[in-house]
Amino acid sequence: MGRFSDEMLTVAIDFDGTITESAEYSTDMELILRPGMDILIQWLHARGVDIILWTSRTEGEKLNIAKNFLKDKGLLHCFCSFNTPNSKVEFQTSQKVYADLYIDDLALGFHLITEKGLDISRAVLTALQQDKFLKSNCYNNNPLLDFEMYLNDTQNTTSLRS
Repeated sequence: MGRFSDEMLTVAIDFDGTITESAEYSTDMELILRPGMDILIQWLHARGVDIILWTSRTEGEKLNIAKNFLKDKGLLHCFCSFNTPNSKVEFQTSQKVYADLYIDDLALGFHLITEKGLDISRAVLTALQQDKFLKSNCYNNNPLLDFEMYLNDTQNTTSLRS
């Protein structure tokens, strides 16, 4: 991966259609969390990854709806930034949100992964398997194994609460 630094990892995650199941972003629509995204976000955050909410909901009521949704799901604290105009990094002639990895339902491959019933978490972890920062923050320097252990711990904790 082409990176500015091996000392940190930044992941930008789209909201509508990626964190939530619907790609629409009206203010009156019920939002549904995409299965497994909460666990992936929590795991990345627990491993020290900077997570940016990468969304076209840039201000006002629509952005507040997204933030409140994340807060209700216990995920808002996982995000270090939102792609407001102040969080963009200027690259010569354009402004972009900088990240090492972008997770977006409009990206090549996203629908191939989800339509085949494959787990988006494992696809992301496969892409990051050799990342030096992530490996150094994972059990046995193995993000896939570390995620499986985290997932098992999460499921065990959930079943104990039931």
